[in-house]
Amino acid sequence: DYQNALKFLFVFDQFVLDALAAAGLKNLTDEQKRSFVPQIREQLEQYIGHRVLPLLDEKNQEMFVSLLQKEDTTKEEWFNFLKVSIPHFENNMVGILADFSKEVKQILQ
Repeated sequence: DYQNALKFLFVFDQFVLDALAAAGLKNLTDEQKRSFVPQIREQLEQYIGHRVLPLLDEKNQEMFVSLLQKEDTTKEEWFNFLKVSIPHFENNMVGILADFSKEVKQILQ
């Protein structure tokens, strides 16, 4: 699942660029992208965490907290955990990403 995790992270970066473009920031320089994308991706990851927590049963909420507390949790571990513990993972992620994109657009306009 390492390849899927990498694709997932690439999708996050592309998603952030698309959200910035939708908010009117289409012509960012490479330097601006290197600055903005990691910051907004971090916000996106936190947003996802806040949105998925209520979708988890008690056992998976405990696992979520355990992964948060573990300092060396990899992106691949997060991806695999979310994929198996969130009902209708793909559909939920589509909705969460759409909501985040709307918020980014509102903030930046």
